[in-house]
Amino acid sequence: MDYAPVRSALLQHGWTAEPHDYDGAPPIARYPEVDCGQGWQAVCSVGYRKGDNVVYLAMDPAADGHLRLLGAE
Repeated sequence: MDYAPVRSALLQHGWTAEPHDYDGAPPIARYPEVDCGQGWQAVCSVGYRKGDNVVYLAMDPAADGHLRLLGAE
């Protein structure tokens, strides 16, 4: 599943992105809340909060520019 519809649904239902921990420009300009590792097995991640609830998403940055959801916890 692509990250874009997941992001949209979370935001529409009142979830807010957790602050990221990178310096400088975000790794993916259209998703400034997402942080990505480096290297050939790097994944991207983001956390969303709503009240006391938090969900973390792990994504694979695909060559076509999409972020494919790998899992959530």
